[in-house]
Amino acid sequence: MNLEGWAAFVLVVIFIYPLEVLLHELGHAIAALALTSGPVTIKMGDWHRDTYLFERRWGRLTLRWYRLPGWVGSYVGENIREVSPRNRILIALSGPLVSLVTAIAAYAAMFSLASGGFLWDVTQTIGNLALLSFLFTIIPMRYPALWGAYEGMRSDGATIVEQIRRMRQPAVSSEKPA
Repeated sequence: MNLEGWAAFVLVVIFIYPLEVLLHELGHAIAALALTSGPVTIKMGDWHRDTYLFERRWGRLTLRWYRLPGWVGSYVGENIREVSPRNRILIALSGPLVSLVTAIAAYAAMFSLASGGFLWDVTQTIGNLALLSFLFTIIPMRYPALWGAYEGMRSDGATIVEQIRRMRQPAVSSEKPA
């Protein structure tokens, strides 16, 4: 990779990739707003800390930006446990789908740019990172310690698998036999 390529990579990772993470989390949040009645919060940055840099509210949606890095994000639906497994699948799937659409859009945009130029490098890096975001969130797993703030959390894919299993379980009746 040439110097221009490295500059594009650093620019994207530090400044632009947090926007892709925000889009991914907005995918979850919009689905949660449509499928639940409670408040929804998007947390960007190191949300394990008590204080955040700023907060912005729009109706039931709250965005909190914590200390850097901004490429760490999560969404929280206040009453997510009350949501049906089907709707939880839709909420979990919506974030990775936004990342996949972002990757496809970036790759499509590359066709209109001069190959090898700075903007082409930036667009390719956005596409690559969005595709990685899609893959690492759709694959069912618990994130390892090397993933920092995500350590021990389930991926969106793991949430989807868990909810499919819940849907396949027979319903338990609360009625006592006569």
